[in-house]
Amino acid sequence: MAVVSSIPTCSPDRSAVHVCDSLSSVNSYFSLRYMSWTKRLLLALPFGIAAVLNVLSLFVDRLHLHRQRVAEYVFLFATPWAWLLDHGWFGVVHNRWLSELLGYTLLLWIPAALYSCCIWLIFVGVNIVIARRSR
Repeated sequence: MAVVSSIPTCSPDRSAVHVCDSLSSVNSYFSLRYMSWTKRLLLALPFGIAAVLNVLSLFVDRLHLHRQRVAEYVFLFATPWAWLLDHGWFGVVHNRWLSELLGYTLLLWIPAALYSCCIWLIFVGVNIVIARRSR
């Protein structure tokens, strides 16, 4: 059974050389296949920080230790995205478990995703600049 690709392929005729070059460069910008392990680790770093802060906040809360210090780090992590996340998107939640889940999501996991997206956009921008300068 043959699988038909939705991505156009390069034809052997000479007029399609520019199209082939542009297709290969676009695929290399967005492909994870060409991404080094350091770039992958940098993309995963915000999620690792969010996981560590999540575990620390749960640990400190359960043992009744100084919560303010961990809360400072959590708010420091989420501060650049406060303008986006402080709009009360979910309203008032009366369930304590759901309220805590939304708090961790808004303060840790959504900023981690936004940080990761920004790092990825920086990588894409650098690859585009390098590709344009090499031509």
